[in-house]
Amino acid sequence: MALEFLALAAAGGALVFAQGDALGVDIVAIGVLGLVVSLIGIWISQIRGA
Repeated sequence: MALEFLALAAAGGALVFAQGDALGVDIVAIGVLGLVVSLIGIWISQIRGA
């Protein structure tokens, strides 16, 4: 189950990264934002599962 969440987080982070790159936004900032959103999503998923 944890691997599924990690896969979803990775996909979400990659999607945010790709969109930021296409829009010409600072790639580092977008990458960090995507990582934070992914971690929050994993945290919420774990709380719901527990």
